[in-house]
Amino acid sequence: MDNDLLKFFRTGILGLGVLLTACAARPELIGVINIEQAYQRSPLAMASAIRLNAEFGETTNTIKARGRDLASLHRQLELGRDGMLPEVRASLETRIASETAALSALQAQYRVNLQAAQERESAAMVERITALASEFAQQHGLTLLIEHDAIVYANETSNSHRDITEAVIRELLERMNPTQVPAASRPDLSEH
Repeated sequence: MDNDLLKFFRTGILGLGVLLTACAARPELIGVINIEQAYQRSPLAMASAIRLNAEFGETTNTIKARGRDLASLHRQLELGRDGMLPEVRASLETRIASETAALSALQAQYRVNLQAAQERESAAMVERITALASEFAQQHGLTLLIEHDAIVYANETSNSHRDITEAVIRELLERMNPTQVPAASRPDLSEH
């Protein structure tokens, strides 16, 4: 009985050794994707920028107009400083302080909203690129390695990895429905 158990373990260990040797002999093929590069070089980045511009363009124009109005109030105060009645000057200074505070609050809220929207857009695009890269890697028998911020080390002499960034960008272009790209809006170039 002990002899049979010993034979079983020897066979198992020998089989495991053969299996490990076979696995080590065939290196795993790895597909590397640089998510940031794929996002920036794909049409998704432009589509995202157009959507954000459409969402925040009106607020941007409002901030610019209010900034011009505030500058005009400052000019009025400076030009009329010597000949202005004290109560008119005080009223203008109060109006400038009030408008400065309101504009500062509007700009702060704009930055918070814009950052949240940019993060939302970025997360959606990264998710889309990652899904496509995963599908591509699976179709080509590759293990997917996602590179963020160029931190991945790869042995350049090894043939076991393949940069699939370009292939995924081409796949994005092929799959992108032209109706998903919003029409570009004309920027407001007026100086009011």
